[in-house]
Amino acid sequence: MNAPVKLTEVAVGVILDDRGQVLFAQRPAGKPYAGWWEFPGGKIEAGETVQQALFRELEEELGIRIRDCQPWITLQHVYPHATVRLQFCKVRGFDGTPHGREGQAYLWADPQRPVVDPILPAAIRMLPWLSLPEVLRLSAAAVLGVDEWLARLAATPRAMLVLREPDLSETELNRVAAAASAWRRATGSTVLVSSRHLHADWVGEFDGMQLTERDLLGASVRPAPHQWVGASVHSCAGIEHAAQLGLDFAVLGAVNATASHPGGAGMGWTLFSQLAAHAPLPVYALGGLAFADLDRARAAGGQGVALLRGAW
Repeated sequence: MNAPVKLTEVAVGVILDDRGQVLFAQRPAGKPYAGWWEFPGGKIEAGETVQQALFRELEEELGIRIRDCQPWITLQHVYPHATVRLQFCKVRGFDGTPHGREGQAYLWADPQRPVVDPILPAAIRMLPWLSLPEVLRLSAAAVLGVDEWLARLAATPRAMLVLREPDLSETELNRVAAAASAWRRATGSTVLVSSRHLHADWVGEFDGMQLTERDLLGASVRPAPHQWVGASVHSCAGIEHAAQLGLDFAVLGAVNATASHPGGAGMGWTLFSQLAAHAPLPVYALGGLAFADLDRARAAGGQGVALLRGAW
């Protein structure tokens, strides 16, 4: 009988500055993967929470005191020397100037064009996710009326948009898609198309796909070729399957009751937090939300909020 795998719990800080740069740490000589770059952090001691361990580690290693920290992603990774569960937190505010108190090298870098190499495998997977916005906008042409929504879209600056309009006619949908394509080019925005619209000729013009939960659970591989692929989910099983396929994010809801389902109760923030805070990919909160709910979603372990009516 094989011995049970020893799992090492690790708290990791993804420390961001006002420019969107992230702090990388170089592993010192004498440790596994010496010379490789990672996000700073360390082992969680018995009796510590993730945040307590991270506060302690970052003060010991970097001489900083955290002021603003939210749970984000939980990944399990098997290295030759250990199996680790990495609990990543975003750190947006701290007191002090980071400096290597134990002789380590540290460097601020753009996560999309990092100048450090090599980077630990578990950290590499995270880098594209750091360019995800905190607000994911869902199209609302059927809800607001095509003309009204197109006018509001034209006035919207750069954003990430999911084009999802199952209630529009083909003619209306084509008009909306053409306008979204023009807005994307003019603003440098990112547009994903719902898997409900895979039949449309214009799908290939955009940046990715948003799978319905039905299409997600029916898939065995990540749809290709797409820069971004997300999925709508309502359960832990959906989140886990999205992660297994290597998707970039999940949209979890409904958190609150919504206008489209007025008789249904949402899952609430407690359940959302239980699912999102331990998810192995970024998770957006969806359902009856507004921009004002962004801080609550982040505190619950979410990437941010996905907004339909509230986005426009």
